[in-house]
Amino acid sequence: MQNVEYGCNIIQNCNLDDGLNGWCLLGPCTLSIHDGRPRVLPPMAQESLALDDEPLNGKHIHVTNRTQTWMGPAQIITDKLTLYATYQVSAWVRVGAQQASGAGAPSWRATSASWYEVGGAFRMEAKPASRVMVYVQGPDAGVDLMVAGLQVFPVDRKARVKHLKRLTDKVRKRDVVLKVTGADGAAVKDADGVDVR
Repeated sequence: MQNVEYGCNIIQNCNLDDGLNGWCLLGPCTLSIHDGRPRVLPPMAQESLALDDEPLNGKHIHVTNRTQTWMGPAQIITDKLTLYATYQVSAWVRVGAQQASGAGAPSWRATSASWYEVGGAFRMEAKPASRVMVYVQGPDAGVDLMVAGLQVFPVDRKARVKHLKRLTDKVRKRDVVLKVTGADGAAVKDADGVDVR
């Protein structure tokens, strides 16, 4: 794997500083840019990239007029992928408003006010297809979708495994003290009268 720049986001214009440049529509929906999203990278990306600053600028892609679940923002990444490299994917998503059906004028209801992290990983094991696209698939048709901070970056698998092992050792292998109490809430003592721990 030559020329792999680990931790470098391959998504163009992730922070939306250049409008919607680099983004395309998947399906006949509408993309627009709005303020009001998390200003920090999703936790999975933060841990992998070991960043302490707040690199996001508060903008997100807002997808409206969705008539199918697969409609949303997309980017072609074919020429940015390296064979046998493992890529981590991480993004913030939020579900917006849904048109309520019923008699009278249409009304809208909010379905979620929280941002959630979505993520995963993939590895290129064979020659990439002639066209590779990354896109965000959303909720039911008619529900707005918001996407922020999409990161797709190659990770050094060996370094990542070592890091996860250290993290596992830190969390799973720390000292724990158990204090044993009886049914009456009093400490249980051993034969020498010392609290059992």
